[in-house]
Amino acid sequence: ATTHDGYIITVTSATANAHTITATNLLNNGSSIDDVATFNAYAGASLTLIAYQAEWYVLSANGVSFS
Repeated sequence: ATTHDGYIITVTSATANAHTITATNLLNNGSSIDDVATFNAYAGASLTLIAYQAEWYVLSANGVSFS
């Protein structure tokens, strides 16, 4: 186990602008490991991640795409 296993973070957009989070080879969305989470341009887009084994696993995503 790594020291940050179990940490949970939630990011929510409060503006109608597109935002990104970059975490190179660390965003595991269940079907692939990606580098960038892009929030749609509306307030309320959100992303919740949990740390596990040196990656961030997506618990939920609302209006967020991955690449």
